Amino acid sequence: MTLLLCDLDDTLVDRGRVFGLWAADFVQAHGLTAEDLRWVTVLDDGGITTRERFWSRIRLRFSLPQPVEELVSEWAVDFPSRYRCDAGVLDQLGEAHSRGWSLGVITNGDAHIQARKLAAAGLDLVVDSICISGADGVRKPDRRIFALAADRAGVPLESGWMIGDNPHADIAGARSVGLRTMWLSRGRTWSVAGFRPDHQAPDPATAIRWVLDTEPFNELTAASEDVQGCDGAGP
Repeated sequence: MTLLLCDLDDTLVDRGRVFGLWAADFVQAHGLTAEDLRWVTVLDDGGITTRERFWSRIRLRFSLPQPVEELVSEWAVDFPSRYRCDAGVLDQLGEAHSRGWSLGVITNGDAHIQARKLAAAGLDLVVDSICISGADGVRKPDRRIFALAADRAGVPLESGWMIGDNPHADIAGARSVGLRTMWLSRGRTWSVAGFRPDHQAPDPATAIRWVLDTEPFNELTAASEDVQGCDGAGP
């Protein structure tokens, strides 16, 4: 049995799309402008901004009456509930299971929020292993979280793949434990010096499908093979 590990945010689920839908609803509900929408999106910074700072800034700019703690708590329920897998992802994961793969998700973040995201997206029902840094006390790219994911899935760590969008947390972390790596480019160009993923793909369904179709031939396939037009060795 072969292990397939995947990141969650901006890998199996397009967080940017989910945030865009949430932000549009927020702006409409508060009678705000297109400029306000741009400001909120910049403030979010792809989820890097802490939610305490995020809501403190929003509360001040838009004179919201609720305390920051209440706004953060509401966000922790509302935003994760909007998570849906990208098109074709659940189908491809189901296909992986039918072929005997063991599936896992490794995600950095708050234990409760990430668990809600996984449940809303239906991922908790289709994977064999879930590791959340906020619950397990270790974050990608630490080798230990990859080892934990493999142990929970009941398969050897040295045989498998990691699909992720973050060059350091996902790709470098997985490479450090001997996993083969698939970088989810989402229209970006690989720009990290010193190492490269084994392959890359533009979206998660394509990435999973390529891994499933290629795995039986990995020992015989040149490392430069393309993934639907993407150079597997990176640009």
